[in-house]
Amino acid sequence: MDEVDACAALAPLHNPANALGIRFARDTWGGVPHVVVPDTAFHTATMAPESYRYALPKNLYDDHGVRRYGFHGTSYAYVTKQLAAALGKPVSAVNAIVCHLGSGASMCCVEHGRSIDTTMGLTPLEGLVMGTRAGDVDAGVLAYLAERGYSTSDLDALLNKESGLKGLSGGLASDMRAITKLAEQGDSDAALARSVFVERCRKYIGAYAVKLKGRVDAIVFCGGIGEGDADARKRICADLEGLLGCEIDATKNAFAVDGESVVDVSTQFASTKVYVVPTDEELEIASQTASVADLIEKVKPTVVVPETVAPSKDAAPPIGNVLFVDGGGATAPAELGLMFAAMTAHEKVGFFRPVHHGFVDRKLALFREVFDLDDVPVEAMCAAASFLLHAVDATPARWRGGAARAHGSLVDCTQVRRHGGRGQ
Repeated sequence: MDEVDACAALAPLHNPANALGIRFARDTWGGVPHVVVPDTAFHTATMAPESYRYALPKNLYDDHGVRRYGFHGTSYAYVTKQLAAALGKPVSAVNAIVCHLGSGASMCCVEHGRSIDTTMGLTPLEGLVMGTRAGDVDAGVLAYLAERGYSTSDLDALLNKESGLKGLSGGLASDMRAITKLAEQGDSDAALARSVFVERCRKYIGAYAVKLKGRVDAIVFCGGIGEGDADARKRICADLEGLLGCEIDATKNAFAVDGESVVDVSTQFASTKVYVVPTDEELEIASQTASVADLIEKVKPTVVVPETVAPSKDAAPPIGNVLFVDGGGATAPAELGLMFAAMTAHEKVGFFRPVHHGFVDRKLALFREVFDLDDVPVEAMCAAASFLLHAVDATPARWRGGAARAHGSLVDCTQVRRHGGRGQ
């Protein structure tokens, strides 16, 4: 408990109350295991030094542990697993930008199911605009105010309890619902508070998209604002079609406010999806506690052997592989028809399409959706002849060359026929 007490200053709104709860629980139920689930663990276990170190003298890190820890980790752990299930992927294959937006707000950059960066730092003060917390602020402001008579406790109260939405609105409100209502009634300070909140989120989406090298499966919203404020989601994701292929469906977004369902609110062919995933930090804490305390029975997984399905009698005999080479143009419906027809006569069908690096290609998005193709580029073959040769020999095959990136994949037609038209 001494170590828990020592961390009180890092999260003054939470840690003292948590320590009180631990003491009460130990006094009341002393004969059962007690487990602490740190909110920082999801980040500290996987963030690299370049993400968690401050550019301060090294002795502050060595002697005092001054570094970025991050928070809302239990929420991110839960939401990442829920997103993986919604995408039909293992957690280790998920790349996402997760926005936990509430009175306390943060974002997390998730690569291969692990946190590689987050907006909060040594304390929950860093990062996004929150209900009463300032988020990112020039450290020089503190020295400036100290010279004008502000004490350490004054500054702590200012940054933790008087800033954020409350501060920007002139003290009118710290709850986003009240801020929104005031803004709709014409209050300019409330409107500015909402706009600053949105802009800060958008800034970090851009930064995290770079950290993920543009390969973002989804932008995810959770928390009270993230789950319940459709307009905030729309504004945060506005004009991201060209950058990430991210586009919100207005109707789906408007109805995704119940806080109970995992909902994809993006358009059908968006290459980066937008999900609303209700978080459940209590369930995640209970799950981790049960795991640590060995309260979960370990069940050996059952190996399922897929049934072999004979080809249709009407299908033509397999005659090898075929490769579609697409040079561009609005011919997707015709190409889809040709590829489905070819599947009755070929074991594997390939699709090759050169795409400029960073460009969101609608046709490629359509084919990935229909045939369940992934998008994992590998090193280039240099000559066009090599492209064609290796396209047939590799499963899947990807190339990157020059100013353009070529995407391709061989579809296993026996699997497509077996599953009623969708390839695996």
